[in-house]
Amino acid sequence: MANIVLVRLNPVIDMIIFKEPFTNWMVDAESTKWVESSVFISLQFPAYLIHFGTFLLAGLVIDYFINMFRAKQSVV
Repeated sequence: MANIVLVRLNPVIDMIIFKEPFTNWMVDAESTKWVESSVFISLQFPAYLIHFGTFLLAGLVIDYFINMFRAKQSVV
């Protein structure tokens, strides 16, 4: 269940997980053949790196805009 939440709540992973080169990097392709439910599909380590990297990048961009807004407020 946690893997589905990790993939579906991250828009970057949700877009690229079904594209051909990224599927083999992020999802264990052999486990998908025998799994009855998508809950049991295991993710590989690069999926977790992409997940944390995208949220780190989003956080840095948001912090940059907040600091830029505060600097503009202090000048006025």
